[in-house]
Amino acid sequence: MRLRNIDTWELNNPDGSGIVARNGLNEYLRAANEIIIQTFKTRAGAGEDLMTFIRYVADIWVDGVFLTDWIKQNHPEYIKQI
Repeated sequence: MRLRNIDTWELNNPDGSGIVARNGLNEYLRAANEIIIQTFKTRAGAGEDLMTFIRYVADIWVDGVFLTDWIKQNHPEYIKQI
């Protein structure tokens, strides 16, 4: 599941940062009592093929904490810095 409004590492990133982020988040999610997921369908940009670039992204709350905020505060290394 891709998170909305946050750019995290791809799983195939050569330095393994995507795997580290995925594993860390899996551990956090497994310990949760409640997970709420709200999905959103993305839109393609101007001139892009609509069928190619449409995908779902999500906002996720873990035990009442917004996951994106938790990542930013506790594991900023999971976020791509461009």
